[in-house]
Parts: sequence; structure tokens; C-alpha cells
Amino acid sequence: MGAIVIVALFALVANPIISLILVEATKPRPHWRKKLVRVSAGILALVILALFTNVSTSSGTTDWAFLGLFHLSICVLLWLGASLNDKPVSILSIVLMVIVFGSGYLSSISFLLVVSESEPSRSIRINNSTLYREYNRGFAFTSWGGSEVTLFTSFRGFPFIEREFFSKQYISDLDKTDDYKSERFTTPENSRINTTPSFYGTDFKLTYDTTKNELILSYGSKRDTLYLDR
Repeated sequence: MGAIVIVALFALVANPIISLILVEATKPRPHWRKKLVRVSAGILALVILALFTNVSTSSGTTDWAFLGLFHLSICVLLWLGASLNDKPVSILSIVLMVIVFGSGYLSSISFLLVVSESEPSRSIRINNSTLYREYNRGFAFTSWGGSEVTLFTSFRGFPFIEREFFSKQYISDLDKTDDYKSERFTTPENSRINTTPSFYGTDFKLTYDTTKNELILSYGSKRDTLYLDR
């Protein structure tokens, strides 16, 4: 987890400064500045597309590095907007800079909690195309509150690229809000994989039925079945 924390915190703290250096360095070179804008816009589009389609890489550190580049691209475009002679655009960019940069610095400590929950406590390949990941949910570095189970599929020819296709939380009643009590914690568009109500569980014992292509999660006397072929 150390690498992910370093990458994330470095991006939050250093990106405003790095982006300013890039903008100032390309100021006397208009063609380089155009390339900087195109690269920044391309990174934004690529990361947004990946977020909307639940596509990621097989490395959590690499994913956070891309998010760091996403943040850097935003910083670059904000600095460029602030340097324009167009007063409305310049003022809007400055206001957004205060919000983006300020929130980044102020949230650095609480951001550690988010990062700590973004790295799986277990990662197991079920078959050639399915990867099982389990995440702790609760206080950082503990399993209090339960866990979240996520399934990913890999792309043929690109094993380092993955797409999440199912997610379900198994948490304690203390970790549920009033709104959560009526939810089943399944991905709506993939509810055929599993539609049973949630229960508390963590560090599940896994049993994969190769004949039926089913993944059985066991926690004490409780069991939950994920139908991978649906």
C-alpha cells in the first residue's frame, strides 16, 4: 500500500507546482504549448472513459498513477485558463484553482483513508477470464465493518487491462445507513449474477464449481453463490 499512498499524496501536493512549471516552460514556445493542451485533454478524455466503463489496469499503483496524471492535466488546463486575456475565463479558472488546489491540500490526511480502502486485501484469479478481489470496509487497515467483493474480467491480448462487472458489499449493521438497509449491494445491470440479500462477511472461503461456473463464498455458516455464466 505504500506505493499507492506515495503516488496519491505526491499528485495532490506536487501537481499544482509541476503544472505551473510546464505552463511557464512552454510560454515562449507556442507549438509546445499546443501539444501540452492536446496531451492534457487526451489524458482527461482517456481517464474519464475508463471511469465510466469501469476499465482499469491489473496494478492499483498504475491506476492511481493515471489518476495522478488526470489531476495534473486538470491543473495544467486551469493554469492555462488563468493566463488567458479573456477575463471571464481567467476569473473562473482562478476560482476553480482555489477549489481544486485547496481541497487537495486540506484533504490529504482524510485521503489516506480512501486510498487504504482502494487496495484489495485479497486478489485471486478464479479462471482464465475472472479475477476475484476483496476489499476491507470500515476503519483504515482493519476489516471492521465487513468487506466488498468485486469481480473483474480481463481482455484477450491485453491481460493488464481489466473491467469490473460485479460488486457486492458484505457489511455489519453498524456500518449501514438507513438508506443502505433496503439495498442488496449488487451492481444493478448485473443482478443476475447474485440477487440475495447482503450479510456481514470478510476473508471468505472460496469454492469454485468448474462444472456450473459458480463461485461460492463461505463465512461461518453463511454462504453466497455468484453465478459467473449469467
